[in-house]
Amino acid sequence: MRYALLIYGNLDEIGRLSEDEARQLNAGFAEIDALPDVSGNLRLRMPDQAITFRFQQGNPLTTDGPFVESKEFLGGIIFVDSADLEGARAVAAEIQKRRLATGIEIRPVNEDALQRA
Repeated sequence: MRYALLIYGNLDEIGRLSEDEARQLNAGFAEIDALPDVSGNLRLRMPDQAITFRFQQGNPLTTDGPFVESKEFLGGIIFVDSADLEGARAVAAEIQKRRLATGIEIRPVNEDALQRA
């Protein structure tokens, strides 16, 4: 089974990191990437570099960034291939031990092919 670990961080905490602390954070994620059940990852840029696309009254609308009333943001996704949820939880625990995230959402990946009409 494949699981996606959605890694959340805190904007205030990230903004206060020194260069050395940022290097340590990256090194911690490199250690996570080397774990046997980890099959890949996607690192996302900061929310201020994002745009949000919606339809408003039937018209496309693009705005800068996500406007969520939270300081927590989605920073990346780590993929875990494991026989069960416990394997994904073990990787999440390693991330938390290293204090690399404020929260981790574990979600099974739907690998079923899209059905076309």
